[in-house]
Amino acid sequence: MSGPPPNQVYTLQPAAGQSVDHQSLGFLAATVVVDNPTGQWWQVGDPPATVPPYTVGQTIALPAGTQVANVQPVTPPGQVSAPLAGQTTTVTYYGPSLPPNPGTIAAPPSLSQIGTLTVGANGGASLTTPPLPAGTNVLVLLSDQQVSAYGIAISDHGTGLSLYNLSSRPQPQFTSMPLVPSSDQQYVLQVSNSEPYSMTLAVYAAAGNLPTQVQPLEGFFRTGVEVVASGYAYYSAQIVTGDAGTYRWTVSNPVGSPTMMIVDSAFTNIANTGAQTQAIVLIANTSGTTQTIIGEVSAGVGSLIVNGPILVPPGYEARGYTYNQSGATVTMVVSMAYHMVPL
Repeated sequence: MSGPPPNQVYTLQPAAGQSVDHQSLGFLAATVVVDNPTGQWWQVGDPPATVPPYTVGQTIALPAGTQVANVQPVTPPGQVSAPLAGQTTTVTYYGPSLPPNPGTIAAPPSLSQIGTLTVGANGGASLTTPPLPAGTNVLVLLSDQQVSAYGIAISDHGTGLSLYNLSSRPQPQFTSMPLVPSSDQQYVLQVSNSEPYSMTLAVYAAAGNLPTQVQPLEGFFRTGVEVVASGYAYYSAQIVTGDAGTYRWTVSNPVGSPTMMIVDSAFTNIANTGAQTQAIVLIANTSGTTQTIIGEVSAGVGSLIVNGPILVPPGYEARGYTYNQSGATVTMVVSMAYHMVPL
């Protein structure tokens, strides 16, 4: 099934509690589709249709001649809205008519505090998490400051392997990072504070539909409500000799996509000595031709962290690649944290 013409699609990502009043679409819309993986009740359209919490894919027919977007955080009598910090809803208006659909229920995310970290002025501090429940995929930091400049590093508690590393930069009060599976479900969080005052961070573990906020980024500022998707591509394995080159994962930004992919952090690692080995994160076109190498470790033990933002526009993709002709089994890691924002 082909999609509607590009000039007849209009997408909003309101944060929980945020109203959109009579925002011009630029065309006549016949349908609105709502993906609401949040704890917020919404009213969408005019006359309004009700969208319950954690409902994805609800498709609503609009009155003829609808030219404006109306989205209101209205909770029906007797119901409760309980959104989590950072949750956003995607509301997409389409020109063509689409079949109505009540949508499906998404599992609500879990959020539990696992510790508190106080970091002194121009100093650093670390926290080792307890074993986290299976399915935990996000680590959340909530600061006692509205905006602070600090760096974040996360490593595997059992192996010491670096999994996530962002240099010191302005961070919003709510910040979250995707988690790569660790060897023992425990992590070491390190925060480096570059402010001339002390700060306290509440640390939460989360699982489910909680977006990863990665703004503001150096040279590429976006608001939290503009993050439409995020994730972590990850591959870690013992690669036997004779691997002549394998793409372990691919994250595509298709031709004609209305979003920009932002690589926040890439990590490559080779854990064994020996020549004729490579671990690479790269950008390719959709035909698979390499355009840019983001991070590469080759010919023996080494690791490399590359911090973004690195832009991957529509028509391109990021890939994790390994190569081993060393004559021995080699342990390699190729991983990437990323998010998508509307163009």
